[in-house]
Amino acid sequence: IVRRIEIDTACYHGDYPDLCQLDDCATGKSLLDPIRLAGDQTLRFLPSAANIPASRVCLKIYPDGGIARLRLFGSLTEHGHENHRMLLRNTLPPPDAVVWFQQCFNNEEWARQMTSARPFPSLEQMKETGDHIASVLGLRYDAGALRAKLQL
Repeated sequence: IVRRIEIDTACYHGDYPDLCQLDDCATGKSLLDPIRLAGDQTLRFLPSAANIPASRVCLKIYPDGGIARLRLFGSLTEHGHENHRMLLRNTLPPPDAVVWFQQCFNNEEWARQMTSARPFPSLEQMKETGDHIASVLGLRYDAGALRAKLQL
Protein backbone atom coordinates (compact mmCIF):
# COMPACT_ATOMS: atom_id res chain seq x y z
CA ILE A 1 0.00 0.00 0.00
CA VAL A 2 1.53 3.30 -1.10
CA ARG A 3 1.95 5.77 1.77
CA ARG A 4 4.01 8.51 0.12
CA ILE A 5 5.06 9.44 -3.41
CA GLU A 6 8.18 11.38 -4.38
CA ILE A 7 8.71 12.71 -7.87
CA ASP A 8 12.13 14.22 -8.45
CA THR A 9 12.74 16.63 -11.33
CA ALA A 10 16.34 17.39 -10.26
CA CYS A 11 18.49 18.96 -12.99
CA TYR A 12 15.45 19.58 -15.20
CA HIS A 13 15.00 23.35 -15.19
CA GLY A 14 12.86 23.81 -18.29
CA ASP A 15 12.37 20.34 -19.72
CA TYR A 16 10.08 18.85 -17.08
CA PRO A 17 6.45 17.78 -17.54
CA ASP A 18 3.74 20.19 -16.44
CA LEU A 19 1.49 17.45 -15.04
CA CYS A 20 1.82 13.87 -13.88
CA GLN A 21 -0.51 11.14 -12.73
CA LEU A 22 0.20 7.76 -11.10
CA ASP A 23 -2.07 4.77 -11.75
CA ASP A 24 -2.21 1.16 -10.61
CA CYS A 25 -1.33 -0.96 -13.66
CA ALA A 26 -3.69 -3.81 -12.76
CA THR A 27 -6.87 -1.81 -12.20
CA GLY A 28 -6.14 1.55 -13.85
CA LYS A 29 -7.27 3.30 -10.66
CA SER A 30 -5.51 6.52 -9.84
CA LEU A 31 -3.02 6.48 -6.96
CA LEU A 32 -2.15 10.15 -7.58
CA ASP A 33 -4.63 12.36 -9.39
CA PRO A 34 -3.16 14.69 -12.05
CA ILE A 35 -0.93 17.18 -10.27
CA ARG A 36 1.25 20.07 -11.40
CA LEU A 37 5.03 19.65 -11.24
CA ALA A 38 7.90 22.12 -10.85
CA GLY A 39 11.43 21.93 -12.21
CA ASP A 40 14.60 21.00 -10.32
CA GLN A 41 12.76 19.92 -7.15
CA THR A 42 11.86 16.85 -5.13
CA LEU A 43 8.09 16.93 -4.80
CA ARG A 44 6.32 14.86 -2.15
CA PHE A 45 2.69 13.81 -2.34
CA LEU A 46 0.20 11.68 -0.46
CA PRO A 47 -1.73 9.14 -2.55
CA SER A 48 -5.34 9.79 -3.48
CA ALA A 49 -8.09 8.76 -1.09
CA ALA A 50 -8.83 5.69 -3.25
CA ASN A 51 -5.38 4.25 -2.47
CA ILE A 52 -5.37 0.50 -3.14
CA PRO A 53 -2.64 -2.14 -2.87
CA ALA A 54 -0.50 -1.99 -6.01
CA SER A 55 2.37 -4.13 -7.22
CA ARG A 56 3.06 -2.12 -10.38
CA VAL A 57 2.37 1.49 -11.22
CA CYS A 58 2.20 3.58 -14.36
CA LEU A 59 3.56 7.14 -14.28
CA LYS A 60 1.86 9.33 -16.87
CA ILE A 61 3.41 12.68 -17.73
CA TYR A 62 1.89 15.53 -19.78
CA PRO A 63 3.58 16.74 -21.96
CA ASP A 64 6.74 14.73 -22.30
CA GLY A 65 9.60 15.89 -20.08
CA GLY A 66 12.30 14.90 -17.64
CA ILE A 67 11.70 13.00 -14.42
CA ALA A 68 14.91 12.15 -12.58
CA ARG A 69 13.33 9.66 -10.18
CA LEU A 70 10.07 8.24 -8.91
CA ARG A 71 10.08 6.88 -5.37
CA LEU A 72 7.21 5.09 -3.72
CA PHE A 73 7.14 4.47 0.03
CA GLY A 74 4.69 2.07 1.58
CA SER A 75 4.15 -1.30 3.15
CA LEU A 76 3.40 -4.80 1.95
CA THR A 77 0.02 -6.44 2.42
CA GLU A 78 -0.04 -9.94 3.93
CA HIS A 79 -0.28 -11.35 0.39
CA GLY A 80 2.73 -9.23 -0.58
CA HIS A 81 4.72 -10.57 2.39
CA GLU A 82 3.90 -14.16 1.39
CA ASN A 83 4.96 -13.52 -2.22
CA HIS A 84 8.21 -11.95 -1.03
CA ARG A 85 8.98 -14.88 1.29
CA MET A 86 8.33 -17.33 -1.57
CA LEU A 87 10.61 -15.36 -3.89
CA LEU A 88 13.40 -15.46 -1.32
CA ARG A 89 13.02 -19.20 -0.70
CA ASN A 90 12.77 -20.03 -4.39
CA THR A 91 15.92 -18.09 -5.27
CA LEU A 92 18.25 -19.22 -2.46
CA PRO A 93 21.39 -20.89 -3.85
CA PRO A 94 20.97 -24.68 -3.51
CA PRO A 95 23.44 -25.12 -0.60
CA ASP A 96 21.70 -22.33 1.35
CA ALA A 97 18.28 -23.76 0.51
CA VAL A 98 19.29 -27.17 1.87
CA VAL A 99 20.43 -25.52 5.11
CA TRP A 100 17.17 -23.53 5.36
CA PHE A 101 15.00 -26.62 4.76
CA GLN A 102 17.04 -28.59 7.32
CA GLN A 103 16.18 -25.92 9.88
CA CYS A 104 12.53 -26.68 9.16
CA PHE A 105 12.91 -30.46 9.36
CA ASN A 106 16.21 -31.99 10.42
CA ASN A 107 16.63 -34.53 7.63
CA GLU A 108 19.23 -33.91 4.93
CA GLU A 109 17.60 -36.08 2.23
CA TRP A 110 14.23 -34.36 2.78
CA ALA A 111 15.96 -30.96 2.57
CA ARG A 112 17.75 -31.93 -0.67
CA GLN A 113 14.54 -33.15 -2.29
CA MET A 114 12.70 -30.00 -1.20
CA THR A 115 15.50 -27.92 -2.74
CA SER A 116 15.22 -29.89 -5.99
CA ALA A 117 11.43 -29.45 -6.08
CA ARG A 118 11.70 -25.64 -6.26
CA PRO A 119 10.34 -23.25 -7.41
CA PHE A 120 7.13 -23.42 -5.44
CA PRO A 121 4.23 -21.31 -6.73
CA SER A 122 2.79 -20.83 -3.24
CA LEU A 123 3.39 -21.53 0.42
CA GLU A 124 0.58 -24.10 0.36
CA GLN A 125 2.26 -25.97 -2.52
CA MET A 126 5.56 -25.95 -0.62
CA LYS A 127 3.82 -27.44 2.44
CA GLU A 128 2.10 -30.13 0.37
CA THR A 129 5.39 -31.04 -1.31
CA GLY A 130 7.08 -31.27 2.11
CA ASP A 131 4.33 -33.59 3.35
CA HIS A 132 4.63 -35.77 0.23
CA ILE A 133 8.44 -36.04 0.36
CA ALA A 134 8.35 -36.93 4.07
CA SER A 135 5.73 -39.60 3.37
CA VAL A 136 7.73 -41.11 0.47
CA LEU A 137 10.87 -41.19 2.62
CA GLY A 138 8.91 -42.85 5.43
CA LEU A 139 9.71 -40.07 7.88
CA ARG A 140 7.67 -39.55 11.02
CA TYR A 141 7.09 -35.97 11.99
CA ASP A 142 4.55 -33.53 13.36
CA ALA A 143 2.89 -32.15 10.20
CA GLY A 144 1.53 -29.11 12.04
CA ALA A 145 4.95 -28.20 13.44
CA LEU A 146 6.56 -28.65 10.03
CA ARG A 147 3.96 -26.44 8.37
CA ALA A 148 4.48 -23.74 11.02
CA LYS A 149 8.26 -23.79 10.46
CA LEU A 150 7.87 -23.60 6.68
CA GLN A 151 5.89 -20.41 7.14
CA LEU A 152 8.81 -18.58 8.82
